[in-house]
Amino acid sequence: MANWASLRAYAASASLGLAVSFPSASAFGQSVVPGAPPPEDAVPDVLRIAKAPAGSAAEAVPEVPTPPSFPSPNSAISIPDADSSPVQLKKASARFTLLAGRGNDLGMDMLDGEATFALRSLESLSVTPSAGVIFVDGPQRTDLPSSLYNAQLEFRWFGQIATPVFYEVAFLPALFTDGDNVGSDALRLQGRGVGYLAFSEQTQLVLGATYLDRDDVPLLPVFGLLHSPSDDLKLELVFPRPRILKRVGQEAGAETWAYAAGELGGGSWAIERRNGMDDVASYRDYRVLLGLEQKQLKSWAAAVEAGYVFGRELEYASGRGDYSPNGTLILRLALSH
Repeated sequence: MANWASLRAYAASASLGLAVSFPSASAFGQSVVPGAPPPEDAVPDVLRIAKAPAGSAAEAVPEVPTPPSFPSPNSAISIPDADSSPVQLKKASARFTLLAGRGNDLGMDMLDGEATFALRSLESLSVTPSAGVIFVDGPQRTDLPSSLYNAQLEFRWFGQIATPVFYEVAFLPALFTDGDNVGSDALRLQGRGVGYLAFSEQTQLVLGATYLDRDDVPLLPVFGLLHSPSDDLKLELVFPRPRILKRVGQEAGAETWAYAAGELGGGSWAIERRNGMDDVASYRDYRVLLGLEQKQLKSWAAAVEAGYVFGRELEYASGRGDYSPNGTLILRLALSH
């Protein structure tokens, strides 16, 4: 049956962080949002979104939330005196995402990063602070603020009910704002619960839900199948962030993976309109991506993704200024350790 370590590795990489993923994205994580969870050093570490977000998280637009959370470095790196320290840094990652567009074609430049810490006394618990900023290009037809910010603090617990049944639960208080409207509408209480039924080392069933607390997409199901036909092929057929991964190179402790993925992007931010009125802006899109990742086992990973964004919607709680931006190209660069 699937072992504890490998399932923990997948769950960590698939923390569904839909945030500007956007968050990816942001609480799934989003991330929701690779085949049977493979060994930690065999999973391509693509930098979530978000969760997810996101994610965005994240692009995470989180980030929208998504499995597996993007990025997903699984190797642990010790901090000074890690053997005696009650807190250990497990991973750190950063990424840049570009959605092309100017004028009335909504463009976004996104920067986000996160770090995951584990408590030595509670192996099943991890804590992940993350933050991101989006610089908006256009649209001239509506007064979306030029900058949007998000900050989250994820508390995640991974456990085992029986030999073939594993689970994870997470709670993510978060802030999504333009920096001017920091009232109650900026506070988002996100969370997720996901179960894993392991049929074998190669195949697991995934079922759960992620609560994004977004105005446009408050709740998303998480479901699908993880299957690993071989060491070189991983199928993450899990909504809301399916991926197919193929190892295309391996030498001297390094691996290169190519993959195709889909994800949901977007998020909801408390904003202040030009007339001084408080409002909430919600952005949503769908993304198809091709990616390539170079991974130095038990060390760093770097990835590049490119693709197309479609089905874009910008909506306001007030209903003033809603519109559908044109489809555009997406480019993402990510680095993790």
